[in-house]
Amino acid sequence: MSYPPQDLRSYIDIMSALSACVSDLTRAENQMTDAASRNMPQELDEMVRAIQPDLLRFRGLEQKREKIERQLGISGLTIREILNTLSDDERLRAEPVLTELSAQLRLFAEARDNADRIMRVRLMEVQSVLKDAPEPDLFHSTLA
Repeated sequence: MSYPPQDLRSYIDIMSALSACVSDLTRAENQMTDAASRNMPQELDEMVRAIQPDLLRFRGLEQKREKIERQLGISGLTIREILNTLSDDERLRAEPVLTELSAQLRLFAEARDNADRIMRVRLMEVQSVLKDAPEPDLFHSTLA
């Protein structure tokens, strides 16, 4: 199947931008994991605030991707399935970008798993401290 060249070019550009954005998010996720593992909550809070524009950029790119995939009639297809719908010439242009995006998504998933693991460890530490802490007297009378 052949797609309008401008639509395919737009799709490839969006996917390339998504790949770069996911790379930025992965780097930030790794930095946040490091801050969490070093028990640096203030540093972590600053990083969470700093990443907000990247998250908004990702959301906007995802919306563009979904729209152009609907226009091209490839919505819901995997990257491999999309590549199989392309002509040889189109595939030559799209495959490196889609392969890179796929690799970046795998790296992000790994970074996310590492972050989740660190957060679970931190949560267990907090729960342990709370378990051993005395119960606060919530109903202390101020009239005594």
